[in-house]
Amino acid sequence: MGLDNLRPTLDRYLRLIAPVVAQEDFYHTKKLVGAFGISGGQGEKLQQLLKKIAETKENWVLDWWIDDMYMNNPASLPMNSNPGLMFPRHNISTAREWIRFAAQFISGILDYKTIIDQRQLPIDRVSHNRKGQPLCMEQYYQLFTSYRYPGLLKDSHDTKIMHDPFDSEYIIVAYKNQFFVLDVIANGQRFEEEEFYIQLRRIVQLVDENPQDMQPQIGILTSSPRRQWGAVYQHMLKSQVNAANLEKIAKSVFILCLDNSASGILSSRDEDYDDSILMDTDALHSCNMDIAEPCDRLAFEPRNEEAVIRQMLHGVQIDSQAGNRWYDKTMQFIIDRDGNFGLNYEHSVAEGIAVIRLVEHILAYMNEIKRWKLTRYASICERAQPLRLKWQLDDFIQEALGAAIEHNKNTANDLNLEIVRFNDYGREFPKIVNMSPDSWIQLALQLSHYKSHGYLVHTYESASIRRFHLGRVDNIRSSSVPALEWVKAMVDSKHLIS
Repeated sequence: MGLDNLRPTLDRYLRLIAPVVAQEDFYHTKKLVGAFGISGGQGEKLQQLLKKIAETKENWVLDWWIDDMYMNNPASLPMNSNPGLMFPRHNISTAREWIRFAAQFISGILDYKTIIDQRQLPIDRVSHNRKGQPLCMEQYYQLFTSYRYPGLLKDSHDTKIMHDPFDSEYIIVAYKNQFFVLDVIANGQRFEEEEFYIQLRRIVQLVDENPQDMQPQIGILTSSPRRQWGAVYQHMLKSQVNAANLEKIAKSVFILCLDNSASGILSSRDEDYDDSILMDTDALHSCNMDIAEPCDRLAFEPRNEEAVIRQMLHGVQIDSQAGNRWYDKTMQFIIDRDGNFGLNYEHSVAEGIAVIRLVEHILAYMNEIKRWKLTRYASICERAQPLRLKWQLDDFIQEALGAAIEHNKNTANDLNLEIVRFNDYGREFPKIVNMSPDSWIQLALQLSHYKSHGYLVHTYESASIRRFHLGRVDNIRSSSVPALEWVKAMVDSKHLIS
């Protein structure tokens, strides 16, 4: 990735701050920038240092950018950094269908992982300016090999967690704040959906039928402010049991969160299990005969969408799911008993485009499944039950749990969320008047802020720089001088645009 020359960079900086600072402040800043950029001054010396660094790095800005955007940020991950995504609802009428759907979902994710592992993912290419230019694909290859570790001073992340092809790969299944290790790949072979179905049912029944074994909601700790969580994390590492559990979670492929209803209300349908299936391998064949129709039933149906997106963002509802998460893991998928499903992902690894492409593959995969294969697997019921992670707790951890619960609740309550649908026109109208839909929205944001407050502020719009190796995003400062002139003209018909 190239390094801009100093003078154009300084000129661009002044041009970008002009519309958002007071005139007196701008002139003061302009004097400071002039002194910084003089020949032989501090700016030139720093520029030479940057050039030396750029000569030795694959991407000279990446590490600084990751630290500044993510690792140095002490704010908690839910709502501040981790995005939540909501997918079209799947019609589910029984708990059995819920678990079947989750099993299919696991299979769809692993199908995509196989493509990634075999390096068969088609390369993304530029679709407009310099059309056809290849884009860096590194983000895709980190979706299932990454983990973010909390720290006392700053976070760190590992994006190269390798899985031995001759060893088992596993996911973590969270249900009612309990965490289980579920093998999904052994000796390079992916397990069948029928096996996932059986093992998920085992997990759900084990938790539902043994309330005396319930562990505290350890997952809520990952929603704490990062420095507090870092201190608790270091404390937990002193216990061999806790340290082993933390390592298990970090090295998992992804996390699957099985939630109760987003409304927090459990219906009587939640206990319609057929226990014999867990003990009788002959029954496995017949159980596949009543598989409900798969994802061709995907549709947005009347539901409380705000409750669902809150579920994906932070899990704080009437029946809190907040502890049924592990926010440090890159990918965690969420499926509730009402057929609402989505994900929450740790953002330091990838931008939304890589995640959206994964989601599109999963949905397409599930739409193609018409029925499960009617195949008997004698080994399924012989396989050991998923490993339940049990934690060693002391007063320090218990106190941290209480603080985390309170913090996440307060942060969630501070979120003002409302879904509004604008139906007057869509993205085609801006095109008709020779504007891009993106520019249209950005100008609408500037106009709204100006009409509300009488001034503009710095505005961050992501701009992909994947044209460069290891490129992530830079930002477009849409609060520009032309934008300021335009909003003034929009609110005052007498204002002349210069």
